[in-house]
Amino acid sequence: MSFKIVLLFIICFICSKTTYATHCKEHSLQFQQQYCFANNNFIALCKIGDNKQLLVVELFRNSDNLDIDHITSNYSSRFNRGEVWLIYGALHKNGELLIDECSVSRNIDKPYDLPFVNDYDIPSPILFQENRTKFNEILEGIKRQSFIDLNDEISQLRKISTINKQNKKSVLYYLIYGVILLQIIVLFLNIKILKKNNVKRY
Repeated sequence: MSFKIVLLFIICFICSKTTYATHCKEHSLQFQQQYCFANNNFIALCKIGDNKQLLVVELFRNSDNLDIDHITSNYSSRFNRGEVWLIYGALHKNGELLIDECSVSRNIDKPYDLPFVNDYDIPSPILFQENRTKFNEILEGIKRQSFIDLNDEISQLRKISTINKQNKKSVLYYLIYGVILLQIIVLFLNIKILKKNNVKRY
């Protein structure tokens, strides 16, 4: 890897940080994950289809139970057909998904591409000049860690999604049991009233 290529890579990286710097503050990955989880009604793994539509591969959250068959996004300029993304966004009734620029939504093949997450800051180009082996080791370490972080994040989302589904089922069962119990009580009272009326007639 030549110094010119690395320098170009770093310049592009700095430019991407400058683009986000308009209102995105650098935070830890954990902070950004918690913020995105708390402030979005839609979380899913999505494949980018034709016309950059989002095709849901695995759904973790759809708080408002909106239609997810035809989703388009303001983030489409970053999408390429065939990619799979972990998406955090605000889904609207018209199928439009708004993804914040500061979101940790990312391509699962490039989970380190989060310019405002300080966990993935690339090493200095000075280090590349002084010790290329060390530079490459750090860079590869960042990439490996980003994949580990992504897998952990998806595992947690799956656990939370499963718990929420179980809780919804429990609430539904309680409602069904409550309705059945109410019907039994009403039936019992009607029978009791009917018996009293029959006794009065005689």
